[in-house]
Amino acid sequence: MRPPIPDTSLPDPLLMDVPTAARFVGLGERTMWRLVKAQTVPHIRIGRRVLFMREWLVNWLKEGVQR
Repeated sequence: MRPPIPDTSLPDPLLMDVPTAARFVGLGERTMWRLVKAQTVPHIRIGRRVLFMREWLVNWLKEGVQR
């Protein structure tokens, strides 16, 4: 009898890159890059990487709906 296979799924990552964040909010990558350049969407830069926290994006979307 084989032992059960452990669940190796990882929790949601703390940070998302541009392609992942764009899919998360339902936008194209190019549009996401434009929002980053315009400093419209909350993000951080680590070196050359642009990263987003899920919580920031959710709050950003909620604020947009409330306007």
